[in-house]
Amino acid sequence: MTASHFARHPRLSGLGLLLALTLVWHSGADAGEVRASKTGPATVAPGQEVWPGGWQALNKTLAGNGEYQFNARFHDFDGNPVAINFDMPAAWSHEAASEFGVFQSELDAIVERCRATTGCDQAALDHEMTRYLQARGVRVRHINAQHMRLSVDVPAVVARNRERVTPVAGALRDLAARHGHGHEWTLEAAMALVQGGMAYGHPAGVENGRRIIGFYPPPRALAEGYGDCDTKAALLAAILGNLTDAAIIGVKVPDHYLLGIAAEPAPGQAWITHEGRSYVLVEAAGPAVRRPGDVSDQTTYALNNQAILRIDPMF
Repeated sequence: MTASHFARHPRLSGLGLLLALTLVWHSGADAGEVRASKTGPATVAPGQEVWPGGWQALNKTLAGNGEYQFNARFHDFDGNPVAINFDMPAAWSHEAASEFGVFQSELDAIVERCRATTGCDQAALDHEMTRYLQARGVRVRHINAQHMRLSVDVPAVVARNRERVTPVAGALRDLAARHGHGHEWTLEAAMALVQGGMAYGHPAGVENGRRIIGFYPPPRALAEGYGDCDTKAALLAAILGNLTDAAIIGVKVPDHYLLGIAAEPAPGQAWITHEGRSYVLVEAAGPAVRRPGDVSDQTTYALNNQAILRIDPMF
């Protein structure tokens, strides 16, 4: 996953305002404020190739009615092949993409409006900048008087796009009903779909002039067929939000992002506590297909060394 810094230009004497803001990109996630309360032992599954032989796991075609028709192929946690089909309006992907990200021209316009407004001081400018960024699905943290750090506001993006991934949840639910699978299988199938049914890849930092912080919102991730850890975690959270009432959190460890689902951990599962509740950790990135509580070496290292986490409550 990626984050960015805003580097502020020095103030002009007599104006007390910034002439412009520029984005300086840095790899690596921002550490947060919440430490893991407890962790359980975790095992690391080997990488699993899904549908070997070069067969694409997630395919889409654009129908004449403006809908994407998806065919997804993956393996469940028992190694059984799974195939689902679902349709999604192509407009949902375009809308999700247009709602997210930062245009430098819009930032510059905010600065210019402030310069032209009597009484618009630094605090007022910061307020307007923060309001704009939040509306664009971007979290801002002020580091000092000269810099701000930007990152994806994953919970906000998930909440905005939860309804747009209902076709995926519906297809998984229907498949489970046809084959007599229970609720737990449906949830795990959603996890396996995102982990192994989608390729792992890094979205670009800039797309059509918009800074997207290396992240795709859930419908766009489906349309592109790939994503990295935070992109896949957001997609999985949005799907699970249509399948379960269990509380879901995002968990940000250094250079990685995963989920936690409220549940009592079974022996061997990795878990943390947050505000008195236990959350079993779930990897979304793949390509390894991992059951709940089976986390990567990177996550295991962060937890065992009590790395600082950031917890993002979602549902």
